[in-house]
Amino acid sequence: MAFRKDKKQRQHYLNIVYVLFQKVPQVLEKYIKKKHNIELLEAIEKTEDDLKKVLTVDEWSHIFHIRRLSKHQLYPYYDIILSNTKLDTGVVDYLITQGVLTLEDSDEVSKCANQTKKNKFILDRIMHQSENACDHFLKAVQREHEHFAEIFKTTNTQEVYLVKREESKEIGYNMIRIKKNYEMLVREMSNVPSIIDHLVTVEVLNTDDMEEISSIAVQSDRNRKLVSKIRTAKGYSEFIVALHADSVGTHLADIIESTPITEADIALFKP
Repeated sequence: MAFRKDKKQRQHYLNIVYVLFQKVPQVLEKYIKKKHNIELLEAIEKTEDDLKKVLTVDEWSHIFHIRRLSKHQLYPYYDIILSNTKLDTGVVDYLITQGVLTLEDSDEVSKCANQTKKNKFILDRIMHQSENACDHFLKAVQREHEHFAEIFKTTNTQEVYLVKREESKEIGYNMIRIKKNYEMLVREMSNVPSIIDHLVTVEVLNTDDMEEISSIAVQSDRNRKLVSKIRTAKGYSEFIVALHADSVGTHLADIIESTPITEADIALFKP
């Protein structure tokens, strides 16, 4: 009986590992390296038989997919691109023009349920092609996310770490400012249609977001939904720009921008 329980638990843990590997491969990679002093790919090879017993064919195929990606020059930045970058239609259009993506790829991107899945689809397509495709990708990203493109080109690992850490810190601080003023925004934010129009124009929101927010009848609920869409550095800065478009919004934006962030706030709002 104990054997069956141990076996069931082992299968459960292996499935958890797979989910982590699928969602945040670098986090798992760093943990395994620190905990067991072994590289992720080596760990996969040593547990291949066990993994094949608990994973489906598609899941095992995904393992090979990640193993292949791990050798690409963009892999060290894979997670940060997924979570902190908005690969928008401008990026896709440029890559189609350069022959890196196809019209069919563009259709597939439009079907993706959220921005992270769009980023993942585009990034995976780039990482399965030649170095030339990567160069075009960097040029495309440079247009909207210059800071990220500079990170890709930096060869000094420590410098890369510091740049990413500072950028992540600033994004975190801005989100804390939003949260500390959340009740005020929900209660007092007005002229939401023009704010949404601006955010759609600069591709922080898409037309689906616009329809979702606009369909909400109660103003406070509409404000809540709009605020929930602000998740990136560009999203925050463009949201502030949109608020400044009228006197009421300017007052709110000034309060948000001048909101101090303390150590207690960082601890309280830690994700």
